[in-house]
Amino acid sequence: MKMLMMKIILISASIIPFLSNPLSLSVMIIFKTLMVTLIMNNISNSSWFSMMFFLMMVGGLLIIFSYMTSTVSNEKFKMNINLTMIIMFILIFPSDEMFKENYINETQDMINMSMMKSPSMIKMYNKKSMLMSIMIIIYLLITMIMVSKLIMKNMGPLRSKN
Repeated sequence: MKMLMMKIILISASIIPFLSNPLSLSVMIIFKTLMVTLIMNNISNSSWFSMMFFLMMVGGLLIIFSYMTSTVSNEKFKMNINLTMIIMFILIFPSDEMFKENYINETQDMINMSMMKSPSMIKMYNKKSMLMSIMIIIYLLITMIMVSKLIMKNMGPLRSKN
């Protein structure tokens, strides 16, 4: 299942250069973020990091979307027919991994792992996850500084129009 999600992430990464509208780029980034958070949730024993990652990325995309809507004029959203055909072709044909016997074994292993009860929950700030926690804290700090600079009263594209 992880390989299928990784393939979907790679396919969506190869589609991004063909997108020109900020709305379509935002939708693609949200889709990629959702896939990455699903993989992070499958890998880690705790879903805290995947949830925080998703909320940070969606929050950042909301800021970018509000910035783009305040600076870019209204443009009609045109979907490229060739790109649509490529996406449909990729999505219609399922991955060959689903038909392998390994897929059934992997599913059974995942069910067995979810049935196991760990003696204690992994704490959010233990030594193994300290680097990721520090990186998330720094990212949030930088994002907060950037947003506060963008919405200053008399400067920036998100100023209030009194």
